[in-house]
Amino acid sequence: MWTINGAYPRINGRYVQPRTEPVLRFRVRGTTFPDNAIAHDSPNYRASHFTLTSSGPNTLHIDYGDGNSDSFPFVLSSGLYRLRMRHLGTQGNPSAYDYPAHYYVDQSTDDHDALPEHTVTMRFEDPDSIIDLVTDSWPLYGDFPSDFGRLSGLQKIQLYGTYNLTGFPVQLGQSVSIRQITLTAIGPAISVAIPMAFLTISSLEILGVSASIDLSDPDSSNFNSINMLKDTLKELGVAACNLTQLPESLGECTLLERLVIHSNPNLPAEVPVWFAALVNLKELVIYSTFRTQQRCDAFVNSFYDFVAANAPISGSANDPFRSMVIDFNNTLNPGINFRPSGIYQQPTGYVQGISNGTPASPLEKVWVMDNQYDHTWDIKAI
Repeated sequence: MWTINGAYPRINGRYVQPRTEPVLRFRVRGTTFPDNAIAHDSPNYRASHFTLTSSGPNTLHIDYGDGNSDSFPFVLSSGLYRLRMRHLGTQGNPSAYDYPAHYYVDQSTDDHDALPEHTVTMRFEDPDSIIDLVTDSWPLYGDFPSDFGRLSGLQKIQLYGTYNLTGFPVQLGQSVSIRQITLTAIGPAISVAIPMAFLTISSLEILGVSASIDLSDPDSSNFNSINMLKDTLKELGVAACNLTQLPESLGECTLLERLVIHSNPNLPAEVPVWFAALVNLKELVIYSTFRTQQRCDAFVNSFYDFVAANAPISGSANDPFRSMVIDFNNTLNPGINFRPSGIYQQPTGYVQGISNGTPASPLEKVWVMDNQYDHTWDIKAI
């Protein structure tokens, strides 16, 4: 225990324990740090990098686990202090806050999984100023570093293509500052369930697990427990997660403003009754889900009935289910995105602010939602 002038410090009669600074430990393999998850000669090659952002001046002290270490100052950029280690490859020019990858000298095989493992440790001059981590195509092994939960200023964790992670520690769930966690294309060990650590973060407003977790079974995947975030969640991304249904517990997340559920072809076309509880929902991203003309039309018919029953026929953008944005088309996949049937036109008997008339086709219903309820539908062009 440390002392002050030879005496042990006390507050209210209790010894004061010194605070140990957070240390981030990453298990890695590869010929470099950060290593590339995708080969340079692959058509899907992405330059591997990790980026840290600090709210104030800061320095990263990094030990590569091979006897070498570096200290890198964060660089002021657009009002914040940033640091990025990356493989430049052919993708873009370096920024002022870019630092080169570290090359290991003990690598002697082309088999990535056979390469020696290193534990990279990171410390900061001011750990509480770290506000976000963003990675791209950076393989990690083992559990995500538990001390991320001790960074009191951390607001965002965004991981893309961070393969081989086996879990997220419960300590992460003790954070009271993290507002956003976004995972995309994470390794298979994470794919079985939403980590409970995420669902216990009391400050979490944005959760994205697109193309990362199989949510076909709402119970075993923890999707039924999404209501644990009901007091904070404003945006949820579960695209390409093999959805077979949306759990009714999602209806308890009444602060939700944006729901991303595209590329889930087994999702029912009918809007559930409990959906009416999502009174703050303003954006629905649902393209590449209804992959036949019949299912496309069935969803539009069901959503129109839902809106007509739950949104005021006149009012303001703040009213439930008015002024919504519906992203119903993806130009990159025209073969699985359909244009609703009919003609986009005003239906017979329509009176602005008074009556929807009698829309005779799905496209006439889209016209009514666009004009009577101030929606913006992005649909496939003719």
